[in-house]
Amino acid sequence: MTLQPIDQTTLQRKGITAEKLEEELRMLKEGFPYLKIKAAATIGDGILGISDDDRQRYVGVSHKGWQGCEDGASKWRSKPHV
Repeated sequence: MTLQPIDQTTLQRKGITAEKLEEELRMLKEGFPYLKIKAAATIGDGILGISDDDRQRYVGVSHKGWQGCEDGASKWRSKPHV
């Protein structure tokens, strides 16, 4: 694979070798090995908890982002085939 100079710079800045990139691309193409799940993820064990203040801030951002979508929401739903 030939990388453009800007790609090489980006990889270097992120500490990713060309070999590591090729390995990751190979895994995306061929698939990942199955993993044996030990347990469901919980807060503190695979899930990051957030504070009540952050939760309220995120909910506010979410609601602001969806304002005005109620009327046009149907355009995102699947329409029945006629």
